[in-house]
Amino acid sequence: MKKKMKLRKKIAIVFLIFLLLCAGGVYVYAAYYFSQHFYNGSRVNGMDCSYKTVAQVKSEIVNEINKYTLTITEMDDKTETITAGQIKLEYIDDNKVDQLMEAQQPVLWITSFGSSKNFEMAANTSYNESGIDKVIKKLDCFNSDNIISLQNAYLKENETNFEIIPEVMGNELDYEKAKTLIVDAIAKGKTEISFVDEDCYLKPTTYQDNEELIAKRDSLNQLAATAITYNFGNDRTEEINWSIIKTWIPKDENGDYIKNESDQYAVDSNLVKECIAGLADKYDTYGKPREFKTFYGSTVTLTKGSYGWQLAQGEMSEHLLNGILNNAIETKDASYSKTANSHSNNDLGSTYIEISIQNQRMWCYKDGEVIVDTPVVTGNTSKGWDTPSGGVGIHDLPSRTEFGSEIYKTGGSHGCVNTPFDAVEKIYNNVKVGTPVVVY
Repeated sequence: MKKKMKLRKKIAIVFLIFLLLCAGGVYVYAAYYFSQHFYNGSRVNGMDCSYKTVAQVKSEIVNEINKYTLTITEMDDKTETITAGQIKLEYIDDNKVDQLMEAQQPVLWITSFGSSKNFEMAANTSYNESGIDKVIKKLDCFNSDNIISLQNAYLKENETNFEIIPEVMGNELDYEKAKTLIVDAIAKGKTEISFVDEDCYLKPTTYQDNEELIAKRDSLNQLAATAITYNFGNDRTEEINWSIIKTWIPKDENGDYIKNESDQYAVDSNLVKECIAGLADKYDTYGKPREFKTFYGSTVTLTKGSYGWQLAQGEMSEHLLNGILNNAIETKDASYSKTANSHSNNDLGSTYIEISIQNQRMWCYKDGEVIVDTPVVTGNTSKGWDTPSGGVGIHDLPSRTEFGSEIYKTGGSHGCVNTPFDAVEKIYNNVKVGTPVVVY
Protein backbone atom coordinates (compact mmCIF):
# COMPACT_ATOMS: atom_id res chain seq x y z
CA MET A 1 0.00 0.00 0.00
CA LYS A 2 2.81 2.30 0.85
CA LYS A 3 4.45 1.63 -2.50
CA LYS A 4 1.18 2.42 -4.30
CA MET A 5 0.78 5.64 -2.40
CA LYS A 6 4.27 6.75 -3.29
CA LEU A 7 3.67 5.94 -6.94
CA ARG A 8 0.46 7.91 -7.05
CA LYS A 9 2.18 10.87 -5.40
CA LYS A 10 4.96 10.76 -7.95
CA ILE A 11 2.44 10.61 -10.79
CA ALA A 12 0.54 13.60 -9.37
CA ILE A 13 3.74 15.56 -9.02
CA VAL A 14 4.77 14.73 -12.56
CA PHE A 15 1.34 15.67 -13.87
CA LEU A 16 1.41 18.94 -11.96
CA ILE A 17 4.84 19.68 -13.33
CA PHE A 18 3.53 18.86 -16.79
CA LEU A 19 0.60 21.20 -16.31
CA LEU A 20 2.87 23.93 -15.06
CA LEU A 21 5.15 23.46 -18.03
CA CYS A 22 2.15 23.59 -20.39
CA ALA A 23 0.79 26.67 -18.69
CA GLY A 24 4.17 28.30 -18.79
CA GLY A 25 4.51 27.44 -22.43
CA VAL A 26 1.11 28.92 -23.15
CA TYR A 27 1.97 32.08 -21.18
CA VAL A 28 5.28 32.42 -22.95
CA TYR A 29 3.62 31.86 -26.31
CA ALA A 30 0.93 34.43 -25.45
CA ALA A 31 3.61 36.87 -24.36
CA TYR A 32 5.35 36.32 -27.66
CA TYR A 33 2.01 36.70 -29.48
CA PHE A 34 1.18 40.00 -27.80
CA SER A 35 4.61 41.31 -28.63
CA GLN A 36 3.27 41.48 -32.19
CA HIS A 37 -0.46 41.89 -31.60
CA PHE A 38 -2.43 44.42 -29.68
CA TYR A 39 -4.12 43.37 -26.45
CA ASN A 40 -7.73 42.41 -26.33
CA GLY A 41 -9.89 45.54 -25.98
CA SER A 42 -7.30 47.84 -27.55
CA ARG A 43 -8.70 50.73 -29.58
CA VAL A 44 -6.75 53.23 -31.67
CA ASN A 45 -8.62 56.43 -32.50
CA GLY A 46 -11.83 54.56 -31.63
CA MET A 47 -11.04 51.67 -34.00
CA ASP A 48 -11.05 48.13 -32.50
CA CYS A 49 -7.51 46.78 -32.77
CA SER A 50 -7.86 43.65 -30.62
CA TYR A 51 -5.42 40.87 -31.70
CA LYS A 52 -4.31 42.91 -34.74
CA THR A 53 -0.75 43.39 -35.82
CA VAL A 54 0.83 46.75 -36.49
CA ALA A 55 0.53 46.13 -40.20
CA GLN A 56 -3.15 45.27 -39.83
CA VAL A 57 -3.81 48.41 -37.78
CA LYS A 58 -2.01 50.54 -40.35
CA SER A 59 -4.07 48.91 -43.08
CA GLU A 60 -7.22 49.72 -41.13
CA ILE A 61 -6.09 53.33 -40.70
CA VAL A 62 -5.50 53.56 -44.46
CA ASN A 63 -8.99 52.19 -45.07
CA GLU A 64 -10.48 54.67 -42.62
CA ILE A 65 -8.64 57.59 -44.19
CA ASN A 66 -9.80 56.50 -47.64
CA LYS A 67 -13.35 56.65 -46.31
CA TYR A 68 -12.77 60.09 -44.76
CA THR A 69 -15.56 62.61 -45.38
CA LEU A 70 -15.72 66.15 -44.02
CA THR A 71 -19.32 67.30 -43.62
CA ILE A 72 -19.81 71.06 -43.74
CA THR A 73 -22.96 72.63 -42.29
CA GLU A 74 -23.98 75.84 -44.01
CA MET A 75 -26.69 78.44 -43.70
CA ASP A 76 -30.30 77.23 -43.74
CA ASP A 77 -29.15 73.78 -42.51
CA LYS A 78 -27.66 72.90 -45.87
CA THR A 79 -24.72 70.48 -45.85
CA GLU A 80 -21.93 69.69 -48.28
CA THR A 81 -19.05 67.24 -48.13
CA ILE A 82 -15.39 67.01 -49.06
CA THR A 83 -14.07 63.46 -49.50
CA ALA A 84 -10.60 61.96 -49.18
CA GLY A 85 -10.53 61.28 -52.90
CA GLN A 86 -11.23 64.91 -53.78
CA ILE A 87 -8.26 66.16 -51.80
CA LYS A 88 -6.07 63.07 -52.42
CA LEU A 89 -5.80 62.38 -48.71
CA GLU A 90 -3.08 59.82 -47.89
CA TYR A 91 -1.72 58.17 -44.74
CA ILE A 92 1.92 58.84 -43.90
CA ASP A 93 3.48 56.17 -41.71
CA ASP A 94 5.26 58.02 -38.92
CA ASN A 95 5.76 54.87 -36.76
CA LYS A 96 3.30 56.02 -34.14
CA VAL A 97 1.46 52.68 -34.34
CA ASP A 98 4.82 50.91 -33.93
CA GLN A 99 5.49 53.05 -30.89
CA LEU A 100 2.16 52.05 -29.38
CA MET A 101 3.07 48.39 -29.89
CA GLU A 102 6.54 48.91 -28.41
CA ALA A 103 4.99 50.54 -25.37
CA GLN A 104 2.78 47.50 -24.82
CA GLN A 105 4.20 45.05 -22.21
CA PRO A 106 3.69 41.53 -23.61
CA VAL A 107 4.42 39.69 -20.34
CA LEU A 108 1.45 41.46 -18.78
CA TRP A 109 -0.90 40.22 -21.46
CA ILE A 110 -3.09 38.41 -19.00
CA THR A 111 -4.00 41.68 -17.27
CA SER A 112 -5.59 42.97 -20.49
CA PHE A 113 -8.51 40.60 -20.22
CA GLY A 114 -11.52 42.18 -18.60
CA SER A 115 -10.22 45.71 -19.37
CA SER A 116 -9.84 47.92 -22.41
CA LYS A 117 -7.13 50.22 -23.64
CA ASN A 118 -7.89 53.30 -25.73
CA PHE A 119 -5.14 55.01 -27.66
CA GLU A 120 -5.58 58.44 -29.23
CA MET A 121 -3.13 59.44 -31.91
CA ALA A 122 -3.22 61.94 -34.73
CA ALA A 123 -2.83 60.01 -37.92
CA ASN A 124 -0.18 61.68 -40.01
CA THR A 125 -1.71 62.45 -43.39
CA SER A 126 -1.02 64.49 -46.48
CA TYR A 127 -3.33 65.99 -49.05
CA ASN A 128 -3.05 67.93 -52.27
CA GLU A 129 -2.50 71.39 -50.78
CA SER A 130 -2.02 73.04 -54.16
CA GLY A 131 -5.43 71.79 -55.26
CA ILE A 132 -7.39 72.54 -52.08
CA ASP A 133 -8.61 75.92 -53.40
CA LYS A 134 -10.02 74.27 -56.48
CA VAL A 135 -11.92 71.73 -54.35
CA ILE A 136 -13.28 74.40 -52.00
CA LYS A 137 -14.39 76.70 -54.80
CA LYS A 138 -16.38 73.83 -56.34
CA LEU A 139 -18.63 73.79 -53.28
CA ASP A 140 -22.13 75.11 -53.98
CA CYS A 141 -21.69 77.76 -51.30
CA PHE A 142 -18.97 79.40 -53.40
CA ASN A 143 -20.86 79.16 -56.68
CA SER A 144 -21.61 82.73 -57.81
CA ASP A 145 -25.05 81.64 -58.99
CA ASN A 146 -25.94 80.69 -55.42
CA ILE A 147 -24.43 83.68 -53.64
CA ILE A 148 -26.63 86.46 -52.31
CA SER A 149 -24.33 89.37 -51.59
CA LEU A 150 -24.71 91.20 -48.31
CA GLN A 151 -25.85 94.80 -48.38
CA ASN A 152 -25.56 97.46 -45.74
CA ALA A 153 -28.69 99.34 -44.70
CA TYR A 154 -28.75 102.64 -46.57
CA LEU A 155 -30.82 105.76 -47.17
CA LYS A 156 -32.88 105.83 -50.32
CA GLU A 157 -33.95 109.20 -51.64
CA ASN A 158 -37.48 109.18 -52.99
CA GLU A 159 -39.18 112.04 -54.77
CA THR A 160 -40.36 113.71 -51.58
CA ASN A 161 -38.70 111.86 -48.70
CA PHE A 162 -35.97 109.52 -47.52
CA GLU A 163 -36.37 105.96 -46.29
CA ILE A 164 -34.04 103.40 -44.77
CA ILE A 165 -33.61 100.30 -46.90
CA PRO A 166 -32.86 97.41 -44.50
CA GLU A 167 -29.63 95.46 -44.64
CA VAL A 168 -29.43 92.19 -46.59
CA MET A 169 -27.61 89.49 -44.66
CA GLY A 170 -26.92 87.40 -47.74
CA ASN A 171 -24.96 84.13 -47.68
CA GLU A 172 -21.57 85.40 -48.76
CA LEU A 173 -18.67 83.65 -47.00
CA ASP A 174 -15.33 84.98 -45.84
CA TYR A 175 -13.32 82.70 -48.13
CA GLU A 176 -10.04 82.82 -46.22
CA LYS A 177 -11.76 82.10 -42.91
CA ALA A 178 -13.74 79.22 -44.42
CA LYS A 179 -10.61 77.79 -46.05
CA THR A 180 -8.66 77.95 -42.79
CA LEU A 181 -11.47 76.12 -41.01
CA ILE A 182 -11.55 73.37 -43.67
CA VAL A 183 -7.77 72.92 -43.79
CA ASP A 184 -7.57 72.75 -39.99
CA ALA A 185 -10.37 70.15 -39.89
CA ILE A 186 -8.61 67.97 -42.48
CA ALA A 187 -5.32 68.21 -40.62
CA LYS A 188 -6.96 67.15 -37.35
CA GLY A 189 -9.14 64.48 -38.91
CA LYS A 190 -12.38 66.22 -37.94
CA THR A 191 -15.42 64.93 -39.77
CA GLU A 192 -17.80 67.84 -39.11
CA ILE A 193 -17.53 71.63 -39.16
CA SER A 194 -20.09 74.43 -39.30
CA PHE A 195 -19.65 77.67 -41.20
CA VAL A 196 -22.54 79.07 -39.15
CA ASP A 197 -21.16 78.17 -35.73
CA GLU A 198 -17.69 79.37 -36.67
CA ASP A 199 -19.06 82.71 -37.91
CA CYS A 200 -17.67 82.43 -41.44
CA TYR A 201 -20.39 84.49 -43.14
CA LEU A 202 -19.77 88.12 -44.01
CA LYS A 203 -21.98 90.54 -42.11
CA PRO A 204 -23.19 94.07 -42.88
CA THR A 205 -21.45 96.93 -41.12
CA THR A 206 -24.57 99.11 -41.06
CA TYR A 207 -27.99 97.92 -39.89
CA GLN A 208 -31.40 99.55 -40.19
CA ASP A 209 -31.42 100.39 -36.48
CA ASN A 210 -28.16 102.34 -36.77
CA GLU A 211 -28.67 105.53 -34.75
CA GLU A 212 -26.57 107.67 -37.09
CA LEU A 213 -28.52 106.43 -40.11
CA ILE A 214 -31.86 107.09 -38.39
CA ALA A 215 -30.76 110.59 -37.38
CA LYS A 216 -29.64 111.34 -40.95
CA ARG A 217 -32.97 110.09 -42.32
CA ASP A 218 -34.95 112.23 -39.89
CA SER A 219 -32.94 115.39 -40.57
CA LEU A 220 -33.18 114.91 -44.33
CA ASN A 221 -36.90 114.25 -44.12
CA GLN A 222 -37.31 117.52 -42.24
CA LEU A 223 -35.39 119.27 -44.97
CA ALA A 224 -37.33 117.46 -47.71
CA ALA A 225 -40.59 118.62 -46.12
CA THR A 226 -39.50 122.25 -46.41
CA ALA A 227 -41.90 124.22 -48.60
CA ILE A 228 -41.81 128.01 -48.82
CA THR A 229 -44.52 129.48 -51.02
CA TYR A 230 -44.38 133.07 -52.21
CA ASN A 231 -47.54 134.90 -53.23
CA PHE A 232 -47.15 137.32 -56.14
CA GLY A 233 -50.80 138.37 -56.19
CA ASN A 234 -53.55 137.72 -58.67
CA ASP A 235 -53.49 133.99 -57.76
CA ARG A 236 -49.85 133.67 -58.77
CA THR A 237 -47.67 131.64 -56.43
CA GLU A 238 -44.28 129.95 -56.53
CA GLU A 239 -43.35 127.09 -54.18
CA ILE A 240 -39.72 126.43 -53.33
CA ASN A 241 -39.69 122.77 -52.29
CA TRP A 242 -37.33 119.80 -52.10
CA SER A 243 -37.24 119.27 -55.85
CA ILE A 244 -35.51 122.67 -56.11
CA ILE A 245 -33.71 122.82 -52.76
CA LYS A 246 -31.84 119.55 -53.29
CA THR A 247 -30.11 121.03 -56.35
CA TRP A 248 -28.63 123.73 -54.10
CA ILE A 249 -26.87 121.34 -51.70
CA PRO A 250 -23.55 119.81 -52.79
CA LYS A 251 -22.83 116.09 -52.35
CA ASP A 252 -19.64 114.29 -51.40
CA GLU A 253 -18.01 111.43 -53.29
CA ASN A 254 -20.40 108.98 -51.60
CA GLY A 255 -23.46 110.87 -52.78
CA ASP A 256 -24.30 112.21 -49.31
CA TYR A 257 -25.52 115.77 -48.88
CA ILE A 258 -22.78 117.88 -47.31
CA LYS A 259 -23.16 119.79 -44.05
CA ASN A 260 -21.30 122.95 -43.04
CA GLU A 261 -19.35 123.67 -39.89
CA SER A 262 -22.61 124.55 -38.10
CA ASP A 263 -23.96 121.06 -38.78
CA GLN A 264 -26.50 122.47 -41.22
CA TYR A 265 -26.88 121.31 -44.78
CA ALA A 266 -24.62 123.48 -46.92
CA VAL A 267 -27.19 125.29 -49.04
CA ASP A 268 -25.44 127.33 -51.75
CA SER A 269 -26.49 130.92 -51.06
CA ASN A 270 -25.50 131.99 -54.58
CA LEU A 271 -27.99 129.54 -56.06
CA VAL A 272 -30.65 130.88 -53.69
CA LYS A 273 -29.94 134.38 -54.99
CA GLU A 274 -30.14 133.11 -58.57
CA CYS A 275 -33.55 131.63 -57.82
CA ILE A 276 -34.86 134.93 -56.45
CA ALA A 277 -33.34 136.76 -59.41
CA GLY A 278 -35.24 134.40 -61.69
CA LEU A 279 -38.48 135.15 -59.87
CA ALA A 280 -37.74 138.86 -60.19
CA ASP A 281 -37.21 138.47 -63.92
CA LYS A 282 -40.53 136.65 -64.11
CA TYR A 283 -42.67 138.88 -61.90
CA ASP A 284 -41.03 142.33 -61.84
CA THR A 285 -42.95 144.92 -63.88
CA TYR A 286 -41.20 148.09 -62.76
CA GLY A 287 -39.68 149.91 -65.74
CA LYS A 288 -40.65 147.17 -68.15
CA PRO A 289 -42.64 147.68 -71.37
CA ARG A 290 -46.31 146.81 -71.09
CA GLU A 291 -49.36 146.72 -73.32
CA PHE A 292 -52.11 149.20 -72.43
CA LYS A 293 -55.68 149.25 -73.70
CA THR A 294 -56.77 152.87 -74.25
CA PHE A 295 -60.09 154.51 -73.65
CA TYR A 296 -60.76 154.14 -77.39
CA GLY A 297 -60.14 150.40 -77.30
CA SER A 298 -56.83 150.42 -79.12
CA THR A 299 -53.66 148.95 -77.59
CA VAL A 300 -50.45 150.91 -77.16
CA THR A 301 -47.06 149.82 -75.85
CA LEU A 302 -45.80 151.78 -72.87
CA THR A 303 -42.01 151.62 -73.00
CA LYS A 304 -41.02 153.95 -70.20
CA GLY A 305 -42.18 154.82 -66.74
CA SER A 306 -41.45 154.54 -63.06
CA TYR A 307 -44.30 152.36 -61.98
CA GLY A 308 -44.80 148.71 -61.18
CA TRP A 309 -43.65 145.92 -58.89
CA GLN A 310 -40.01 145.18 -58.12
CA LEU A 311 -38.88 142.40 -55.79
CA ALA A 312 -36.62 143.18 -52.84
CA GLN A 313 -34.16 140.50 -53.92
CA GLY A 314 -31.75 140.79 -51.01
CA GLU A 315 -34.49 140.55 -48.41
CA MET A 316 -36.18 137.64 -50.16
CA SER A 317 -32.89 135.74 -50.64
CA GLU A 318 -32.13 136.04 -46.93
CA HIS A 319 -35.65 134.95 -46.00
CA LEU A 320 -35.53 131.96 -48.32
CA LEU A 321 -32.11 130.78 -47.12
CA ASN A 322 -33.12 131.05 -43.45
CA GLY A 323 -36.39 129.28 -44.19
CA ILE A 324 -34.55 126.35 -45.76
CA LEU A 325 -32.06 126.07 -42.91
CA ASN A 326 -34.94 126.07 -40.42
CA ASN A 327 -37.10 123.61 -42.42
CA ALA A 328 -39.89 126.13 -42.76
CA ILE A 329 -43.31 125.31 -44.17
CA GLU A 330 -45.04 128.60 -44.89
CA THR A 331 -46.81 130.83 -47.38
CA LYS A 332 -45.70 134.45 -47.56
CA ASP A 333 -46.37 137.50 -49.70
CA ALA A 334 -43.38 138.44 -51.79
CA SER A 335 -41.31 141.38 -50.54
CA TYR A 336 -40.98 144.42 -52.82
CA SER A 337 -38.67 147.39 -53.11
CA LYS A 338 -41.13 149.02 -55.56
CA THR A 339 -44.88 148.58 -55.35
CA ALA A 340 -47.95 149.30 -57.46
CA ASN A 341 -51.64 149.66 -56.65
CA SER A 342 -52.65 146.27 -57.90
CA HIS A 343 -51.49 143.05 -59.51
CA SER A 344 -54.36 143.21 -62.00
CA ASN A 345 -55.00 145.34 -65.10
CA ASN A 346 -51.33 145.98 -65.81
CA ASP A 347 -50.76 146.81 -62.13
CA LEU A 348 -53.17 149.76 -62.51
CA GLY A 349 -56.12 148.20 -60.78
CA SER A 350 -59.44 149.99 -61.20
CA THR A 351 -58.41 153.54 -60.15
CA TYR A 352 -55.96 155.41 -62.40
CA ILE A 353 -55.58 158.41 -64.78
CA GLU A 354 -55.14 158.10 -68.55
CA ILE A 355 -53.74 160.94 -70.69
CA SER A 356 -53.61 160.83 -74.51
CA ILE A 357 -51.21 163.44 -75.95
CA GLN A 358 -52.36 162.71 -79.47
CA ASN A 359 -56.01 163.22 -78.57
CA GLN A 360 -55.33 165.94 -75.96
CA ARG A 361 -57.69 164.27 -73.56
CA MET A 362 -57.62 162.89 -70.03
CA TRP A 363 -59.76 160.35 -68.20
CA CYS A 364 -59.92 159.55 -64.52
CA TYR A 365 -61.09 156.07 -63.54
CA LYS A 366 -62.32 155.26 -60.06
CA ASP A 367 -63.29 151.72 -59.14
CA GLY A 368 -63.48 150.93 -62.85
CA GLU A 369 -65.81 153.84 -63.69
CA VAL A 370 -64.85 157.00 -65.67
CA ILE A 371 -65.52 159.95 -63.33
CA VAL A 372 -63.65 162.57 -65.40
CA ASP A 373 -63.49 162.86 -69.19
CA THR A 374 -61.94 166.18 -70.16
CA PRO A 375 -59.90 167.90 -72.88
CA VAL A 376 -56.43 169.07 -71.84
CA VAL A 377 -53.47 171.01 -73.18
CA THR A 378 -50.08 169.33 -72.91
CA GLY A 379 -46.54 170.66 -73.50
CA ASN A 380 -45.71 173.03 -76.35
CA THR A 381 -44.09 170.89 -78.99
CA SER A 382 -42.88 173.79 -81.13
CA LYS A 383 -40.63 174.90 -78.28
CA GLY A 384 -39.55 171.39 -77.29
CA TRP A 385 -41.59 171.37 -74.08
CA ASP A 386 -43.32 168.08 -74.89
CA THR A 387 -45.13 166.45 -72.01
CA PRO A 388 -43.04 163.44 -70.96
CA SER A 389 -44.59 159.97 -70.57
CA GLY A 390 -44.71 160.27 -66.78
CA GLY A 391 -43.53 162.55 -63.96
CA VAL A 392 -45.51 165.70 -64.79
CA GLY A 393 -48.02 167.87 -62.98
CA ILE A 394 -51.76 168.02 -63.68
CA HIS A 395 -53.21 171.42 -62.79
CA ASP A 396 -55.66 174.09 -63.81
CA LEU A 397 -54.60 177.37 -65.51
CA PRO A 398 -57.01 180.31 -65.02
CA SER A 399 -55.57 182.15 -68.02
CA ARG A 400 -56.38 179.30 -70.35
CA THR A 401 -59.96 179.35 -71.67
CA GLU A 402 -59.70 176.67 -74.32
CA PHE A 403 -58.55 173.08 -74.11
CA GLY A 404 -58.03 170.23 -76.52
CA SER A 405 -57.65 170.34 -80.28
CA GLU A 406 -54.08 171.19 -81.48
CA ILE A 407 -53.42 174.06 -79.11
CA TYR A 408 -50.51 172.15 -77.53
CA LYS A 409 -48.43 172.26 -80.75
CA THR A 410 -47.80 176.01 -80.60
CA GLY A 411 -49.59 177.23 -77.50
CA GLY A 412 -49.03 174.36 -75.14
CA SER A 413 -47.71 174.30 -71.59
CA HIS A 414 -44.15 174.03 -70.34
CA GLY A 415 -44.76 170.30 -70.07
CA CYS A 416 -47.54 170.03 -67.47
CA VAL A 417 -51.02 168.95 -68.30
CA ASN A 418 -53.28 172.01 -68.22
CA THR A 419 -56.77 170.95 -67.18
CA PRO A 420 -60.13 172.74 -66.66
CA PHE A 421 -60.62 173.71 -63.01
CA ASP A 422 -63.73 171.62 -62.37
CA ALA A 423 -62.04 168.52 -63.77
CA VAL A 424 -58.90 169.09 -61.69
CA GLU A 425 -60.99 169.64 -58.60
CA LYS A 426 -62.87 166.38 -59.09
CA ILE A 427 -59.67 164.44 -59.70
CA TYR A 428 -58.00 166.00 -56.64
CA ASN A 429 -60.94 165.02 -54.43
CA ASN A 430 -61.07 161.41 -55.64
CA VAL A 431 -57.50 160.19 -55.98
CA LYS A 432 -54.57 159.89 -53.59
CA VAL A 433 -50.82 159.93 -53.74
CA GLY A 434 -49.59 156.88 -55.60
CA THR A 435 -52.44 156.72 -58.07
CA PRO A 436 -50.92 155.59 -61.39
CA VAL A 437 -50.92 157.99 -64.33
CA VAL A 438 -50.60 156.64 -67.86
CA VAL A 439 -49.31 159.09 -70.48
CA TYR A 440 -48.97 158.08 -74.15
